[in-house]
Amino acid sequence: MPGLRDGFITPRGTVAELLAPADLRIVITGASGWLGMATIEMLHGILGGAAGERVVCFGSQAKRLVTRSGLEIFQRPLSEMAEIREEPTLLLHYAFLTREKAVEAPIERYVAANRNVSDFVASQAQRIGACRAVVISSGAVYNGDQSLAHDIASNPYGVLKLEEEGRFSQWAEQRDAVLVIPRLFNLSGPYINKHSTYALASLILDALNDRSLVVRAPHRVVRSYTGVEELLSVCLALSMRGDVEIYRFDTAGAEEVEVGDLALRVACALGARGEIVRPPISKDGMDRYVGNGDAYRAYGMCLGMDFDKLEVQIADTARFLAGSLV
Repeated sequence: MPGLRDGFITPRGTVAELLAPADLRIVITGASGWLGMATIEMLHGILGGAAGERVVCFGSQAKRLVTRSGLEIFQRPLSEMAEIREEPTLLLHYAFLTREKAVEAPIERYVAANRNVSDFVASQAQRIGACRAVVISSGAVYNGDQSLAHDIASNPYGVLKLEEEGRFSQWAEQRDAVLVIPRLFNLSGPYINKHSTYALASLILDALNDRSLVVRAPHRVVRSYTGVEELLSVCLALSMRGDVEIYRFDTAGAEEVEVGDLALRVACALGARGEIVRPPISKDGMDRYVGNGDAYRAYGMCLGMDFDKLEVQIADTARFLAGSLV
């Protein structure tokens, strides 16, 4: 089963052979989050002990990060990015206040904070010598009709992500840099966080704790999951290709799943004993948050990758969550 190998997240396809010999510093912003920690663990698997020297981490605060693979690395405050020297760099930019933060503070403060982060990191990318970058965007850049979001009052997260896409695209064109922009929809796998917010994590934790699997949505909710290993392998491999290009694509898994069926498949995959509990489903409305994954899967195939079935993703995510309960 794909997943941990000797304590590491396993890189897929050609990413290890592309990245390992490259003489690049790797700078990660938002390093203590889900993507950041998964990236650090994957890089430890690819680079071994050299990861501690080649990888430089930044985040909202100073913090000691420890991966399951045993790598200890220090995250510096994002402001200290201005202090590092110029040298050829692969930038992995994950720092962003996520959408739930938009309702926890006045929208003006949320907008200003994210624009400040994006402006700062983009300006530093030019200064520190970044020549390749992965900048995580979101499926939230789309409205329900698949048009691009422009109303910042109703969708601040999506509009700000679009702004960031434009900001880094301009940087890449001026720098002749390689830029990878995945519009991320639904993710699974190790280092999953926000356990009560993400349906996959919530259902798996219900199963692991022998509770009823609770589905709260009173209407149809459709998702399509890709594993964090798949996402990182595609993005890192594309960033290391020789062509100068901006890659922009949606993520999606091999199938779509309604959240009620997701609960059933979690229960079956994990041998859950609790029942599935859900309010009656209204006939009106459907929440479908699924990207057009054709380009994403095509890139993966060209890079020699296979994409996991949902049951494998459930097991991989559950293995991580079970470890966090110990």
